[in-house]
Amino acid sequence: MEMAYCTSYKLHEKKKNIAIIPVGSVEQHGPHLPLGTDTIIPYELAKRISKNNNDKVIIAPPIFYGRSYFHKSFLGTISIRGEILVEFIEDVLCEFARNGVKKIILMNGHGGNVPSIKLAVEKFYRESSYEAKIFLVNWWELPNVKSIVNVEKDIHAGRLETSIMLALGYEIKNELIIDGKHTSDLFEEVVDVGQFTKSGVIGSPTESSKSEGHKIIDEVVAKVMEIINNEGG
Repeated sequence: MEMAYCTSYKLHEKKKNIAIIPVGSVEQHGPHLPLGTDTIIPYELAKRISKNNNDKVIIAPPIFYGRSYFHKSFLGTISIRGEILVEFIEDVLCEFARNGVKKIILMNGHGGNVPSIKLAVEKFYRESSYEAKIFLVNWWELPNVKSIVNVEKDIHAGRLETSIMLALGYEIKNELIIDGKHTSDLFEEVVDVGQFTKSGVIGSPTESSKSEGHKIIDEVVAKVMEIINNEGG
């Protein structure tokens, strides 16, 4: 059930105690993927997970804006400060817990958000008076996803994200798909992706496929299902 489309009365009637909060970004994804890719993917993953657990799970409205300053040289990138993201996510976690949600899954779609999300979760556990279990899912870091694509070098707008977007039904013009440089330590070296790649692509989107995207989606859904169905976690 999607929270944004239900009433307060319906929410009270269903009394769901598990929430998935998609967290993403608005930033460049090369010439072939939309600015909202990092939000679209976790949101669509959450919807597929909810279909299998409609009696348990509510999908929160996505957190669209993230920490994307390293894409600042590309038009359309809208970044917020890391400290603002920390406070925002902490407040959202507290509010869901106040509303009676006992298990919160942060379905993150953007690597740049990870430090802020981890700090927000730490602050929630350390400072909040509410009780809830928080799980951070960086879907590209799941072992079964890594076994499909070498995510260490396919960092941005590459084979991984392109395959998923194809599987989600996003139409991509082949002439717009171009490979970019490969690296495993880009964000340790530069603060602006534009200094490293003119296209904004870091990876090999030309190797993407819809079938591979479906495999990745299935792996992520299966993993999150484990979290949902684990009564002890």
